[in-house]
Amino acid sequence: MVGAGTVCADDPSLRCRMPGGAGRWRVVVDARGRVGAGARVCTDEAASDTVLATTPACSRARRRAWASQGARVWTFRPAADGRLPLRALLRRLARAGIMHVLCEGGGELAGALIRAELVDEYRFFYAPAVMGDARAVSGVRGCDFELARMPRFTVAETRLVGGDVMVHARRVRRAGEKAACSRG
Repeated sequence: MVGAGTVCADDPSLRCRMPGGAGRWRVVVDARGRVGAGARVCTDEAASDTVLATTPACSRARRRAWASQGARVWTFRPAADGRLPLRALLRRLARAGIMHVLCEGGGELAGALIRAELVDEYRFFYAPAVMGDARAVSGVRGCDFELARMPRFTVAETRLVGGDVMVHARRVRRAGEKAACSRG
């Protein structure tokens, strides 16, 4: 899953290159219809494995253009803030048999997922490099939690992946808190 900003900036293929990865769905969160119908996720041979999740703020013409390329277009009633309701999207994916979602989007989508308490685990990758770009972000935006309320994670695993360090962290639930994929 990625946001519209990632597709607009990078035009990624989002295809899984691992053995057995064919047929994995690609999900693009685009409440306003920013992704053009010429984007790779709409035009390659896996377009039918692409879900473009949007709201009525996206023009009908754009939705039709996505669908004409073979992509699945799912329209949701917007949340109060005008954004796509991520919990509703995940429920619809679950009804379609998709029970695990990898968010590889930018800071905006990552922040929205964590604020909505929809993240069960993270895989942080640390490269032995220094980046001095003023636009560099820490991974999530809009997550200014107070110390007592910030989401907590526990380290499940650390290992080298190529030349990088990967930290696998799982969400620590507070008493009575349900997992993101629980019904209720």
